[in-house]
Amino acid sequence: MDSPAPRAFKRARTEDGDAPIVRSDKIWYDDGNLVIQAERTQFRVHRGILSKQSVFFRDMKDLPQPSNAAEALVDGCPVIELQDEAEDVWYMLHCIYDTALLTRPPSFPELLTSLRMGHKYLVAVMFDSAADRLRAEFPSAIERYSEVEFSRFTTSADNNHFELLPVVKAVGLETVMPALYFFYVNFRSAPQIAAGCDIVDVDVCSRSSAVLPSAEDRLMLLVAFNKILRSQDEYSLRWIWKGSDSCSRPTMCDKARTEYREARFSVFDGTVDLCKWCTITAKQLHEEGRDMFWKVLSSFFGLKPWEELRDFQIEWCEAIVLIA
Repeated sequence: MDSPAPRAFKRARTEDGDAPIVRSDKIWYDDGNLVIQAERTQFRVHRGILSKQSVFFRDMKDLPQPSNAAEALVDGCPVIELQDEAEDVWYMLHCIYDTALLTRPPSFPELLTSLRMGHKYLVAVMFDSAADRLRAEFPSAIERYSEVEFSRFTTSADNNHFELLPVVKAVGLETVMPALYFFYVNFRSAPQIAAGCDIVDVDVCSRSSAVLPSAEDRLMLLVAFNKILRSQDEYSLRWIWKGSDSCSRPTMCDKARTEYREARFSVFDGTVDLCKWCTITAKQLHEEGRDMFWKVLSSFFGLKPWEELRDFQIEWCEAIVLIA
C-alpha cells in the first residue's frame, strides 16, 4: 500500500453528503468482520487486529449499540461510523495493519495524523512513534537541544509548522512545548507568529482547513519573543557587560564588547576581538547563562517548570475510551 503524498496545506472540504458510499480499494478484506465508515468511504477490517493495537477498538464492545443495529450491517458486518476524514482513517488503519511504516521518518502531514488519530483512538504504537520523534526534535535537555539537527519536516518550506502547536497542546505533550515554542520564537519572524502561519498571507491561510494557533497562543508567543530578547543580557549575553579581572587590554576589550552590544548578536561565536583572558571569561559566562536561560525557558511561555511537565501516555490496561 502506498503512502499518501505529503501536502503543504489541507484544503477545506466541500459538502459531499449526497455522494455515494464507496468501498476503499486499499483496505477491504473479504474475511473482515467489521466495517468502518469515514465520510463516504467504508473500510472492511478485522476487529481482532484493531483490538491488538487500539484501546478504543478493544473496548468497542462496551459502547452502546444502535437499536437498528441489524439494519446497519454491510455484508453481514456491523458498521461503525467515525467522524474523521477518510484519508486520516485510512492512514490510521494502514499503520495498524503495517506497523513497520512507523519506523521510517514520517512526512509532516503523517506526523500530525499520527498524533491526532493515535491520541483519539488510543493507538499506542502510532502515537508513541510520533511523540518520540517530537521529543527528539524538541528535547527538554539543553545538551540534546544543542545537538539537534532539525529534520526535513522542520526545515521543509512546504510545511506550515505552526500546525504543530495546537496539535501538541491537544494531545498533551507538555515536555515538547517549551522547545517547540522556542523554535517559533527563534526561527520565525514576528509577522509569521502574528499570522500563525509560515506564509504571511491571510488569503492563503484562510483557504486551508488546517487548525492554526489560536489568537491567544499567537499573542503568547509574541509576548515571549519580547521577554526573551530583553532577558538575554541577564543570561547568555552577560559577558558583554563584564570582562576578566586579568584583562591584558581593558580599553580595546571594552570597545569590542560595546560594539557587540550594539550589534545585538545572540550567540558567542568566538569572533569578538577580545584578549585571551576576556575570551575565556566570555565563553564561561555565555555557557553558564545558556544553562540558566534553559532552566527558566518554560516560564516565558506561561508553562510549568520543566520538572513538573508531563506527557500524555496511553496506558493499555487502565485506558478509558473518550471520543471528543
